[in-house]
Formats: sequence, C-alpha cells, structure tokens
Amino acid sequence: MGYVVDKETIETDPHFEYGCSFCHEGDADGVTKAEAHKGMVKRPSDNLDTCGVCHEGIVATYKLSLHYTTAGFKNGVSPRFSQEEKTVFDETVFEQSCRSCHASCGDCHVQSPVVSGVNTGLMDGHKFVRKDESKSCALCHGGRVYPEFTGDYGGRPDVHYRNGMSCLDCHSAEQMHGDGVAYDPWALLAAEAVQTTTITLGAMVFPLARRRPWKVVREALTVDHLSNGRLVLPVGLGALDDAGFSKVHPEITDRRARAERLDETLAILDAAWTGEPVTFSGKHYQVDGVTFLPKPIQQPRIPVWVVGAWPSARSMTRAARWDGLLLALRGSAEEPTPEQVREILAWVRAHREADKPYDVILEGVTPGEDREAAIAQLAPYAAAGVTWWIESRWEAPNDIETLRQRIRQGPPRP
Repeated sequence: MGYVVDKETIETDPHFEYGCSFCHEGDADGVTKAEAHKGMVKRPSDNLDTCGVCHEGIVATYKLSLHYTTAGFKNGVSPRFSQEEKTVFDETVFEQSCRSCHASCGDCHVQSPVVSGVNTGLMDGHKFVRKDESKSCALCHGGRVYPEFTGDYGGRPDVHYRNGMSCLDCHSAEQMHGDGVAYDPWALLAAEAVQTTTITLGAMVFPLARRRPWKVVREALTVDHLSNGRLVLPVGLGALDDAGFSKVHPEITDRRARAERLDETLAILDAAWTGEPVTFSGKHYQVDGVTFLPKPIQQPRIPVWVVGAWPSARSMTRAARWDGLLLALRGSAEEPTPEQVREILAWVRAHREADKPYDVILEGVTPGEDREAAIAQLAPYAAAGVTWWIESRWEAPNDIETLRQRIRQGPPRP
C-alpha cells in the first residue's frame, strides 16, 4: 500500500507534529479509512484561520494580499467590459476561474492551485514546500507570463531566468503575503490638510460605531480648520472582516447595535458643531452639557456622506437625512448600474425632507493608464446623477507607490 505522506516527512516536517486531523479534521481514532476520513476537510487552508493557529501574523496580512483577493486581475480587466459583460465576468468567469488561483496557503505550499477545476496535485508528496514556482506561479500565470519568462513560447527566455533566477528572487514574501501596513486616517488627513490647498479631504469611510462621538467631533473640527473647510465625512457601519472588529475585544459586531451607535453619533456630531452646549441621552451614549469649540469653518456643519445600502429602507432613510449618499447594494460588493442609480435617486428625492444640495458618491477603481476608458466608465454614472467618484483601492495592489502613481495620472475628467 502506498502512502500520501512518507515516514521521513512525518518525522522531519513540523507541520505533522500534531497529526493529520489537526488540519484536515476527520476522526484521528478511526480504524478504517472510511472511519478516519469521516468529516475530513479536503482543503483545510481554504479557511485561513486553520493556518492562522500557527501563522497568525502571515494570515492577518494575507487576507488583504493580491494573491488572496486576486483583486489586481479583476481591477485590471473589468474596465474593458460593458456593464452586462462585467456582470458575467464577476459572477461566472472571475469566481469560477480567476478566483481559484492562489485562494489559500495550500495552493502555493502543498499542492498546485486549482485553475478552472484542474490542478497537478501535490507538489512533493504532501511536503510543505517553501517555494516551487514551476508548480505554483506557473499555473496561475501560465497563460502568458510564465511561458514568456522561461522561453517556452519559442522566444528567448527572460534575462533573469537565463541567470538562474526565479519569481521569489525578486518578489518578496511581504509582496506575496501582504505587509499589513496601515496608518491612522485622522493623522494622515491632518498632514494632507497642511500640505494642500484645494482638494477635498476625507477617508473612504469612517465606521463611526467603533469611535467615541466626542473624539470624532474634535478630530473633524481640527482637520476642518487645518484645511480651511475642505473636509467631508463619509460614514458607515464598517466591515466585520476588518481586524479592528474581529481581532480586538470588546467590540460591537451586531449590525443593529452598530446602526444604533451610528445614528447616535451623527446626532451628537450635528449638535456639537453648532458651538452650543450639547446635552444628549441615548441608548449607547450620553453627553451632559459639553460645548465644542471652535465651530467648524463649514456651515451649518461639516458635510456628512452616509452609506446607503439599497434597497434597505432603514439604511436609505438614514442616508437621505444627511448631505450625501455613498451608493451601495445590500448584500453585494458590485457597483450599482446607472439605471439602478436613477431608481435610487428617485427614491431619495421622494423621501428627503431638506431642499438643499445633495451629493451622490460612487466608489471603485478606474484604469489610470487609460484616460479615455476611465471617462467612458464613469460618464453613464455622471449622467445618472452621481456627483463624486472615490478611487477606492480596498484591495491590493494598494501600496503607497501604487496610490501615488494613480494620483499622478489624475482624475478621469473629460
């Protein structure tokens, strides 16, 4: 009888110290193969927390890395499609084919990645392989990049390959796993405020349920004055896959409780920015006659843009009360279509009480290297009523130099 894992590997590889069931589950006490494999998890690293038991630091950053999200590929090709084609790509091609590449740790270190349902199996008898680009990188980048690198397409091999170099001789572990670098948004906004004179400043979104309202009042007032009135405040419930929610305790994760805290925080902000004493008694927060000065430069308040998850009536009603709507579709990461934008704005107009200027904000990624394609991507949304576009690179590549390069390329204006 042959074995998937040889005896030498079991004795020398520390990954086998706790036995197969530590990763694959199943029944370690089972006598027969059927008993032992009952409940077995075939691809344990698809749940990154399995690897995170021992490699917590790597897993924490890897969830945002290019190889896990494959967002670079998606962001690169999406602008080439019509809205109908993009829907097919997102739901069928990307999820069933592209997304299968580098989905987990095991796809690089144990068995070759599954590409369109096919892979080449274990790399080396279930040994945990530090690197073998020919069995990992080559499969996901095999359509064009790797064969050109090695010269398998008939051309001359890349100079690096000719000199015995492989992918990881240039691409660092941090690039593969993600580096986890993040900075405090208020500190950055303050620095930007004193270094710029005309641009509007704001984060992609502030999850106010995680922040003390009276601290946000002061932070926003400070940046408003440093920038001479150029701050906007995009706000929402926040994303639970952020380690700021899931890896720190205590933290409120219940959706209803976060929504309640968001509403109370907005009420406190609105009252505080009047410069009058604030007294507030809510379910989660209380303020007893505190005055916040100076008043903001922008009057009657610093503009507040609120995430509205269409078609949730509660979420949309909240957004309609404030100064702008950050468009989102409930339960979906996809952008709304221009037709949906028109439908949403008709609802907002019918439910909005104040007859004041109102911004409509959409976020996403545009191809900075192709200005005409970027303009064509956004023109239908502008015609539908969108007033602001936020270039939101939530996923890798979103390192500082990538963002600087996108800034240099400029906004997609006609």
